[in-house]
Amino acid sequence: MSSLQERLRRLAGGRSASAAGREGANSVEGGTPGGGALDGGAGGSSDAGRGAFRSGTDQALRHDSRAGEREDFRGESPSGLDWKEAGETSVGHPETGRSAAGGPSLLDGSPDDGGSGLPSSGRLVETGDGQFIVRERRYPLGHLHGRYALGDLAGRHGRLNRVSRRFAGIKPVASVRDLLFFDTETTGLGVGAGNVPFMIGLGFFEEREFVVQQLFVRDPGEEMAMLGHLRQLVERFTHLVTYNGKSFDWPVLANRFVLHRIPFAGSRLEHLDLLYISRNLWRNSLESCRLSRVEEERLGIVREDDVPGYLAPVLYFQYLSDGDIAQMESVFRHNETDVLTLVTLAAHLGAVLNGDADWDRMEAEDLYRTGLWLLDAELPDLAERPFAALLDRPEESAGYAARLATAYKRMRRYDKAVPLWEQAAGLVPPGAWLPVTEQSLEPFVELAIYHEHHSRQPDKALRWTEEALNRVERLLSLHARVHGNADKARRWKAELDRRRMRLLGKLRKEAGTSAARSSTDHPAESVPKSSSSDGAAAPASSGSGRSGGQTGEGRGHVSPEDEVFQQQFQLD
Repeated sequence: MSSLQERLRRLAGGRSASAAGREGANSVEGGTPGGGALDGGAGGSSDAGRGAFRSGTDQALRHDSRAGEREDFRGESPSGLDWKEAGETSVGHPETGRSAAGGPSLLDGSPDDGGSGLPSSGRLVETGDGQFIVRERRYPLGHLHGRYALGDLAGRHGRLNRVSRRFAGIKPVASVRDLLFFDTETTGLGVGAGNVPFMIGLGFFEEREFVVQQLFVRDPGEEMAMLGHLRQLVERFTHLVTYNGKSFDWPVLANRFVLHRIPFAGSRLEHLDLLYISRNLWRNSLESCRLSRVEEERLGIVREDDVPGYLAPVLYFQYLSDGDIAQMESVFRHNETDVLTLVTLAAHLGAVLNGDADWDRMEAEDLYRTGLWLLDAELPDLAERPFAALLDRPEESAGYAARLATAYKRMRRYDKAVPLWEQAAGLVPPGAWLPVTEQSLEPFVELAIYHEHHSRQPDKALRWTEEALNRVERLLSLHARVHGNADKARRWKAELDRRRMRLLGKLRKEAGTSAARSSTDHPAESVPKSSSSDGAAAPASSGSGRSGGQTGEGRGHVSPEDEVFQQQFQLD
């Protein structure tokens, strides 16, 4: 176990006798032993406020991660950063202190500034509402964080609004300098009044640097000053970038503005929450979509000796007890890495939206999900790139044949869809006792629909319909009834039977039309009206009349009946 982890366990396990004594005194002076809501106003007693903050310590210890997708960082350190023990003063190469991109050292202060109570790279800011601490770090645009440099986002930012399903209502990003990257560390898990963001991490681009600013309150009385500074800062930006910020970080912050009666300027910002698109892309290939898992598995970011996120409030409560800023250094670094990871994740998504992602590095499932995302983002030309990369892997793509065909159908690329449906249909031998589901029947049904309405070959459509019927009839066996599939099978069989009868009617009509045309071309060979041909023609006429309402639909489009039937065989 690392030295940092041992120290954290000791901090979480108990406090010194002197700290406990101070806690008791604070609770008598004005703390809230029951852990009630905090006012957080500037006019309250600093000691009383600290006692109120500490009242939530036991609650924080009972949780081992944040609600929803709040990340539990047990990963390792980011590529290009070398975090050592708490109080380390260099970033980048451990020997030279240079950045991964060859720039200057990124730290400009000592761990505690000579015992002043400030963190490394920190300064005290004083406003009309009080004081708070700002810790600022500046990175060159060539600084590597995982597989991307921070400056890689430039030129790939224009379509970032499409990370949202409702992208049509979100303005495109005009410049990377319009993006504000945002993450918080809070005293609890909920979004109620008692949950206080004691550290707010912000990241933004300037001309030739990426700046990380962290706002930190030493006690509740400083919160109003911090919020006032934040309110002025956000006016420079048009888009907010978070990870689960829509349901956690941003509502928590909005509540604090309301409690302090400060107008909330952030409501005008366009919000780009990267959690939802991450779930969409990697929910089937990653065991978790926590930011810590995504950054390690998909962005190449590895953290070393990082403090788990659930210990951040524990360390803050300990700081409120003893005033030792050194123990907060690991929390500052943790939050700073969160902000940098947001930039790297945005750069990756921007590369996908720009069409220059590294498709060869992606897994088969990721390629398929990425293509679907680009289709939903109304970028069909770009969607073909991950699909083509997947098809270049024949062994892996075989299992995706039917799903890829459906995707190509959405793009009206039947030249690609039909061979894939035929491939998928060939994967299920007629006599094989495999599970028969909507997915396994879909290739047969889609081929029947295609040949009936697009290629206009009812004979081929009939063949694929009968293939589907053969498989559905297996579900009506005793074995299928035991497993509860008989009801679905009967419904599928009824739909397929109607299709089969309609196709037979079309074929009879075509046969009758061909015979009539032949008799017109060769009148000497035609049969007199008084012959028995009237009786022979009756079935064809009957069949034609039976299907006339369905074949009179125009050629090349799907009938309403087929649309209803087709929906039953669509993939999720």
